[in-house]
Amino acid sequence: MEFASDVTEGSFLLSMTGKERLWLENYESILVYNDREVVIMARRTRIRIQGDHLCIESYGSVEMKLKGNIDYIQFEGL
Repeated sequence: MEFASDVTEGSFLLSMTGKERLWLENYESILVYNDREVVIMARRTRIRIQGDHLCIESYGSVEMKLKGNIDYIQFEGL
């Protein structure tokens, strides 16, 4: 049986629907959160999301749903 790399390596998984919805799995913490920018720490990567009317719709210990007008996503390796 094979497992996806996000499970076996602890990598994050990011999915989007259009520019309005984002799902993130396997994140570690929220570093910055306001309606124009969300910065999230994932395994050895900082994920910066910028746009307008950003809102964390739901989050748990490993999964997050974000909505808003997403204009920019940057991955910063650490």
